[in-house]
Amino acid sequence: MARGNRRESAWVDTADIETSRIDLLEGFLSRSELADCTEFSLEWLASTLGVSHSICLVRREGDTALTLAGSYGFESNPLGSFSVSIDDWRHPLIQILANRRHTLFPAVSGAATGRRRPATPFENNAFHVMPLRGEGGSDEAIGLLLWGGARRLTPDLEWFISVFALKLAQVVRRLALSEGDRKQEYER
Repeated sequence: MARGNRRESAWVDTADIETSRIDLLEGFLSRSELADCTEFSLEWLASTLGVSHSICLVRREGDTALTLAGSYGFESNPLGSFSVSIDDWRHPLIQILANRRHTLFPAVSGAATGRRRPATPFENNAFHVMPLRGEGGSDEAIGLLLWGGARRLTPDLEWFISVFALKLAQVVRRLALSEGDRKQEYER
C-alpha cells in the first residue's frame, strides 16, 4: 500500500510540474520586457522548483558588462550595482560564461578554497552558475543564471534553464533590433 501511495504521489508531482511548465510558457507569451520576463521566470523557479535565491545577469548587445536583469530572494540594495565586466577574463563568472559549463561553488567557512570564488550576493553560501545560451545552444552565451543551494542539477531545472535562455535570447535580440531602428531613425 505504501508503494502505491508513493507512486501516486510521484504521479501527482509530475502532473503538477507539467501544469507549472505550461504556466511558465504561457506567461512568456505576454512578456516582452527583459526585467518583467526575468522576474516572472525567477518567481516561477522559486514557487515550482523551490529555488529561494536566484540572480540573472545578461549582456545586452554593445554592452561591455554582464548586468543584473533580475533577482529573487535578495534585498535590492546589495544587488543594485552587481555587474561583471566581460573584459575581465580572470573573473570566475566570465570564465564560466566563456567555457559554457555549469559550475557549483560550495559553501565556505572562513577558510580559503583552492578555486577562486567570485564575490556575489550569495556571500559564503553554496551557489550554482549556468551560462544561458540562445537558440540551438549557440556558442555565445547571453548571460548567467546563478542560484543558491548545493543540490544537484535536476532535469526539471535543466528544462527551465533551456526555455528561460531561449526567451531571454528572444527578448535581448528584440531589444537590439529596436535600438538599431532607433539609431537608424536618428541618423535620418
